[in-house]
Amino acid sequence: MDIPAMSMISSQSNVATSASIDLTKMAIDTQTQSGQNIAEMLSQPQDPNIGTTLDARA
Repeated sequence: MDIPAMSMISSQSNVATSASIDLTKMAIDTQTQSGQNIAEMLSQPQDPNIGTTLDARA
């Protein structure tokens, strides 16, 4: 076996794995932030007059 080639393949694999983990962490952080934003938005008072009337035309 070619030891330097195996070392390069192993190193490239480690880099790919690290990149994949970092991207996953970024996606999780983004989803967490989005969830917090939605929870904050839903906790704010809404306009009570919205939806009280229906305009229908035939």
